Amino acid sequence: MTEKKKDLISSITLLGYAGILYIAADKLPTRNSVSKVLNTGFYPQLLSIILAVLSILLLISALRKPSDADEGEKFFKTRDSLLLFLLTMGMLALFPIVMEVLGFAVTCFGFVSIMVFLLSGKGKRNALVNLAVSLGITLLTYGVFKLLLAIPFPSGLLI
Repeated sequence: MTEKKKDLISSITLLGYAGILYIAADKLPTRNSVSKVLNTGFYPQLLSIILAVLSILLLISALRKPSDADEGEKFFKTRDSLLLFLLTMGMLALFPIVMEVLGFAVTCFGFVSIMVFLLSGKGKRNALVNLAVSLGITLLTYGVFKLLLAIPFPSGLLI
């Protein structure tokens, strides 16, 4: 597959994802007492707009490339990298579903723990570092959004 074709497929896919993300973020619960900037859907919508703009730029760049470009190298160089990508996408898809059941804090901690474990090299895995990073990211996210910005998180069975 040529680089041009890869870029065309990527840009169109990401543009579609940005649209879905924007629509989904618009359906998040809002609070009437605060400005739109502090509501739960603002930041995801902003990110989806940025993603859409970057996707359009990639699409324009891909359309300007000559079609006779040579074959590019494989995107997934090894089978492990493809598996890691598929696991990550699956976990991202499951995150909101699990969050509704277990709550934000537990789901975030579990997600970050698994991702740190998977992304660290096999010889560099350290349970204590994994625990510290996962706990730190979860507490920072919870603190900024829940305590500082007063944006409510879904609470589940645990937290």
